[in-house]
Amino acid sequence: MPLAYPGDRGSQSETFRPFINCRDVAHLHSDPMKTDPTDDLILRPARASDIPRIETLHLITFEDHRRRETGFDQTPFIDEFTAAIRAPDGARRVAVAERRGQFAGFVAWTILGSYWKGRTLAVNDLSVLPQHRGHGLGRHLLAAALSQAPRRTTTAIASLWPNNIAARELLRRTGFHEVDLPGPAIGYRKRL
Repeated sequence: MPLAYPGDRGSQSETFRPFINCRDVAHLHSDPMKTDPTDDLILRPARASDIPRIETLHLITFEDHRRRETGFDQTPFIDEFTAAIRAPDGARRVAVAERRGQFAGFVAWTILGSYWKGRTLAVNDLSVLPQHRGHGLGRHLLAAALSQAPRRTTTAIASLWPNNIAARELLRRTGFHEVDLPGPAIGYRKRL
């Protein structure tokens, strides 16, 4: 089912519906006795009511980076995405993960380029609350963002700090390849 963001051309509805309900998808576990942690996972477009949770998790993640990364001097940038939740701009998108009916994480991305020259999907932020980590939510959030790439999107990119090992592993496992960037960040690229 296509994801309907308010303000999209051709959008039939202003209502938000889950675009991935993991109860309806074949699960990864082959053992029927094992409980799949995604049984109760819903990924959906972010709503204005999600903004306080998204901002809080973004700030928590930034503080983690400050403690872990030498030379980390970035400032939080979530405002441009929360503004796009309130008033969609067509380029910036945010999706959230709900697990057991509660906010568990989010992914924010930007579409760069043009239809004629080709587009790039830039994964700007992906964060999962600590109590929900280790259950594949990051992988599902990344897949949700990539599944929303508009036509003629040829590449997905991301940049990470060197000590963000879990995110680096996630990108490698999902087909991203390391590329050189100026400065301390490590770039990743995937052909779509």
